[in-house]
Amino acid sequence: MLFAETDDQHPFVIEEQMMPFVPVVRVKSVEQGIQAAKVAERNYKHTAIIHSHDVENMTAMARALDTTIFVKNGRAWPGWAWAEKAI
Repeated sequence: MLFAETDDQHPFVIEEQMMPFVPVVRVKSVEQGIQAAKVAERNYKHTAIIHSHDVENMTAMARALDTTIFVKNGRAWPGWAWAEKAI
């Protein structure tokens, strides 16, 4: 798995990808981060993930994105019904 900091307009942020790369976009506040995630999600309503200690931040993101799968403080693939042993 690769991680790298990018801006919010980088193709790895705005285009769906099926590769082991996680783009990281630095923001100044949780509100800005939720808005950036909403723009990147493009209203596909599929999957969103947040890692936070603050339940209010998690709730705000869940309401803003309104996705079918919303994972809090965890990995995405269990939400896709993949068995841990199959990975």
